Amino acid sequence: MAFSTLDTVGNKAPRYGLDFHTFKGSWLGNHPRLNIAARGGNGQWWALATGLVVALMPVFLTGCGQTAKPATFNVLVGTQDLNSSVQFNTFLPGDLTIKAGDTIVFTKSTAEAHTVTFNIPQQPIPDFLRHRSGDLEVVEANPKFFLPSPPRDGPPPPLGAPVDVSLTFDGNGFFNSGSLESPNDVFRVTFTRPGVYTYACMFHLAHMKGTITVKATGTSYPKIHADHDKEEAQHQATHKASAEAFFDRVRAQVPEPVIQGDGSRNFTVFAGAGDPPNGTEFNRFIGGERLTIKVGDTVTWTWGHNSPFRPHTVTFLEPGKAALSVIVIPPQPETAAPPRMFVHPLVEEPSPDSPQPYAGTGYFNSGILINGGPTAQSYSLTFAKPGTYKYLCLIHDPAGMNGTITVVE
Repeated sequence: MAFSTLDTVGNKAPRYGLDFHTFKGSWLGNHPRLNIAARGGNGQWWALATGLVVALMPVFLTGCGQTAKPATFNVLVGTQDLNSSVQFNTFLPGDLTIKAGDTIVFTKSTAEAHTVTFNIPQQPIPDFLRHRSGDLEVVEANPKFFLPSPPRDGPPPPLGAPVDVSLTFDGNGFFNSGSLESPNDVFRVTFTRPGVYTYACMFHLAHMKGTITVKATGTSYPKIHADHDKEEAQHQATHKASAEAFFDRVRAQVPEPVIQGDGSRNFTVFAGAGDPPNGTEFNRFIGGERLTIKVGDTVTWTWGHNSPFRPHTVTFLEPGKAALSVIVIPPQPETAAPPRMFVHPLVEEPSPDSPQPYAGTGYFNSGILINGGPTAQSYSLTFAKPGTYKYLCLIHDPAGMNGTITVVE
């Protein structure tokens, strides 16, 4: 996700991180939850948008450790395939042996967000916090999850800085890159103390893990550069083959349209899918990327096909309007404390017009579809007018998660 400042007419100031979906302040209206989030504001907004993913590969290894100079290793944070629609949630290489004083450069080059996090507590840190403000429920992004750990001698990097963080790690305490979302986001870590350190991505905690073994200076490295290159090539080939086979199986599971009582049809579209054992996600509207239906037909998007806890939206934008940012940061005092960040209520909640038939105008949104939460896991929309209508997932549109519905007489 990226931070940017926006004024009330959508002008962009220096950004933090990657590109994001901008929005016009005049379009926000007077939504009560936005007023709560921005209380005391000065008309400017910090905007944080989604987007994601990183890759890893050692670029510099000293063959057998014959030099006393510190070495630098590269790790890819995630990889992808098929025009970014298939995300391989893995660290490459995931396990490395280095020496004290060496640096690992974790680089993200994909469209899925990740973190690089050491010493994760047994009770996982939540990405979002729900609490009440008066009569309204507010969803707040957890800065400990989304922002990098502060340097040991100062506050977190300021908003407006690029996502290019260099820190030292002595093995103690929670240690986090923050959310890496744009291609080429970088998290450099210099390891100062020998030990064995496990790490993971907090977005994909179940399967995206690795281990860094730090040896004392003067010892040798167990592998040379060519070993890592070979491992990466084998891993990529295995992932690609399994992903293609899995995607074919999922597409074959999309049911045929159901004839309803009035003769119209109800089409099913899968909003994303995943293969957790292989750490693979498909950020696609499966069966609905290009769909042709008739006036009066209904499309139902269903969520959760082997992809637990991966949120999506089904969103038809108002013509001429840009996509909303998923997370907004209202103006607040410049202090050492992390900023407060809120999920945009017009992203999280279903739009008021959604139950009505869609005729090509207005903002129609499913709200966030996710398992185990208060939001729904499916969204249905009936189409009332011929036309070609584009829609997207507000969270994964940078990864190409969008589609087109063509409605004919």
